Amino acid sequence: YWTPGHVQNFDDIISVSTGEYHLGFVTKDHAVYTVGLSQDGRLGQSTSADTELPRRVSFDAPNIHIKALSLGSRHSLALTADGAVYAWGHSSAVG
Repeated sequence: YWTPGHVQNFDDIISVSTGEYHLGFVTKDHAVYTVGLSQDGRLGQSTSADTELPRRVSFDAPNIHIKALSLGSRHSLALTADGAVYAWGHSSAVG
């Protein structure tokens, strides 16, 4: 935990965002990956299980190009290249 380590198989990361108990990153192909505690749906995964390995977030439309990612304590936000915002996680934080 205290020594920095290389995130295997993710050399194409262009940005990183951290929440209270989760983190996410955007890759060169504009995909979003999240990892950490899944409580309140903050990871945007189809499962409520916590994860130690990054998993890709699936969006409701094909060819979503994520430009920016911001994570809060219990929610996550993604900004697309065309200005749309996707939100997931704790309901009072996102809507």
